[in-house]
Amino acid sequence: QDGGRCSNPPDSGCSPPSDKSWPNLAALLLGCPLLLSGEVEAGIRTMKSAFTLFHTDPSLLFNQPLEWDPADGAPSGAGANHHVSPLGIWHALYAIEGFFLNVPDEEVHFRPNLPPGVSFLRAPIFTPVCLGNLVFKEDLGPNYRQRVEFSFESPVQIRKLNLRVPTHCNTITLSVRCDGDARDATHVLHPTPQTNRLTIDLKETLLVQNSVVVTVTCP
Repeated sequence: QDGGRCSNPPDSGCSPPSDKSWPNLAALLLGCPLLLSGEVEAGIRTMKSAFTLFHTDPSLLFNQPLEWDPADGAPSGAGANHHVSPLGIWHALYAIEGFFLNVPDEEVHFRPNLPPGVSFLRAPIFTPVCLGNLVFKEDLGPNYRQRVEFSFESPVQIRKLNLRVPTHCNTITLSVRCDGDARDATHVLHPTPQTNRLTIDLKETLLVQNSVVVTVTCP
């Protein structure tokens, strides 16, 4: 994370200080957990190193090695794994969006992990069943306000939404609209040391294809 050399376990068969790196694995196995645990700046810094290494070099866009030799500035080991390694970066998108779709339980999570000072996110949604779009915006002023808008290209049934709000939001006002029509819902706040998790239960299952807009305000 800090750019220093890592140490290999004694039984690895390698020299104790590691002289190789695995950039996409670092982005996936270190960067994503950092984001999801609230260490957003450290997580993005870890992912940026892999992005800078591979995605700024056209010759490596679709030919990304698993192992890299920092001293030589070149691939190491058995060579590149072509399209296999880059797929891990999709998990970075999920971690930044805080997105999870549970189709059997008709449940969706949107809890973006954004750096300090960033209060807006527009990003695509990729799922095994459909594609979609997400627009997230926070107003961090005296009267907190959060607006989450999402849509899917194919119908998806949603009965429960999971968001989060700052810890000072102990009382909220909630609005859920689907295709412009207001929908009845109840909500529960689950306090944690870092944030308040917000669970929204809809009175009726939504068949989401066009726009759903969820607005949360805190006096």
